[in-house]
Amino acid sequence: MTSDGHDDAEAGPDGRPERPRVPQQGGHDQENGRRPDDDSPEQPLPGALSVQIPDDLTFDPPFAMPEPPQWQDLWREIGPGVLVKRHKVMDLNVTLVLGDDRCLVVDTHAHDGYAEELIASIRSVTALPFVVVNTHAHFDHAFGNAAFLRAQADVEIWGHEGCRRDLEELGELQRRLTVQWMRESEREDTAAAVEAVTIVPPNRTFTQDTTLDLGGRHVVLHHPGRAHTGHDAVVDVPDADVTVVGDIVEEGSPPAFEDSFPLEWAASLESVLPRLRRNVVPGHGDVVDATFVAEQRAQIAEVAEVALTLPAGADDMVLAKAAVRLSIGRQAGFVGLQRALATRG
Repeated sequence: MTSDGHDDAEAGPDGRPERPRVPQQGGHDQENGRRPDDDSPEQPLPGALSVQIPDDLTFDPPFAMPEPPQWQDLWREIGPGVLVKRHKVMDLNVTLVLGDDRCLVVDTHAHDGYAEELIASIRSVTALPFVVVNTHAHFDHAFGNAAFLRAQADVEIWGHEGCRRDLEELGELQRRLTVQWMRESEREDTAAAVEAVTIVPPNRTFTQDTTLDLGGRHVVLHHPGRAHTGHDAVVDVPDADVTVVGDIVEEGSPPAFEDSFPLEWAASLESVLPRLRRNVVPGHGDVVDATFVAEQRAQIAEVAEVALTLPAGADDMVLAKAAVRLSIGRQAGFVGLQRALATRG
């Protein structure tokens, strides 16, 4: 429990607070890839991936999380008029970009309570009207949308067209699996808060590069290709030398493969590398740079390379043995290999 009375995320095997992962494209539970309720009347969606880790298999964490930085839960200016708030809960980053006429908020957190706190903290910085961007459809990035809509009835909520579609078609399944996961983890308060959310998809969408005018400042929305999801959005703030990349990059923990496209992810990162500015804001963890992104791209490429050497029917033990060799870490590598085989076609 946090000091403000909220359920805090439980520590994962690497010491970093875990966040529940739920389906974006395929109806599988993102926490270790397990479906939480095989007896549920709701059947898995076509193409669902159920990751079954052998009972006798253990994974060593690839690295230990350092002590949380002092600037967590505080706004930190990383470029002129660009602030990042790294939340202790889920280690989630929210970026605030200030223009002359309005401000841009990148991601809205996991439920109304967190989003309302976020709005209050934004109002401590600026009274400018909001524009919102969802980097992707996962609940921890988009389930706070309704709170922003209540706070400002005409708010523009931007996302890739695939983000809108996934929230409309899979949002309720995502909510159900998230609530069940949290209740199994004895996080009843957070489960109830997610259960109460009104899921609001983006009301403005893009598929090609799109420029938003904040007044005296322009930001560019870009879809680099399929990576962490099929609809990731990158937000470029050229005049501040900042790029916000969402979960296509993660710091402090390996990338999350459960809804990903591992065979395409590295190429998508390769395409975005030349566009990156000095400061790169990942979806979770500390601000990084292009060198960090290139290193993580190489780790993801290694997952794809190994996956392509495996037979289509490789069982979990074969994948587990292959994952041991991966620099991205055994557990992340195992899930990455599972997902790569499932999406290889």
